[in-house]
Amino acid sequence: MSNPSASNPLPDTNLPAQPGGTLARLHGIGIIPAVVITCIALVALGNLGFLFKRVVENRGLMPRPTAMESYACQGFAVPFTMDFRHGMDTVKLHTQSVTLEGKLLNGKMDWVGLSAKSPQLGFVPPTEITYDDSSSLRLLDSGQVERICLLAQ
Repeated sequence: MSNPSASNPLPDTNLPAQPGGTLARLHGIGIIPAVVITCIALVALGNLGFLFKRVVENRGLMPRPTAMESYACQGFAVPFTMDFRHGMDTVKLHTQSVTLEGKLLNGKMDWVGLSAKSPQLGFVPPTEITYDDSSSLRLLDSGQVERICLLAQ
């Protein structure tokens, strides 16, 4: 008599089923992705919470604008202060008698109402900002001479 299991290469279907559920995942590779996914989800929720907190504090997604800084400019015909903030597209020039506002595009200044205020101003205002850092501005005057303005204290 021959052994029926030796000649039959198919597995025996009468064997008990493998245990399923959590116990199978603990013994296999399924627990590692579950922990990693949980950690990623917790980090993502924390980041969303932080972002929501900042949106509520700033009343929007962008940070609140900050005030322009004043720079004292002494090398011109009339001393003046220049209000400027890196990244903003507006500038203001203040003398004792006149305030002049301007638009800034690629460092070039376009003064609003210059023709009307020019007689009161007494000099030609700067035309370009060539360099700025946290403590100084470099301006070109009408004669293309670079002047340095220092942050007012």
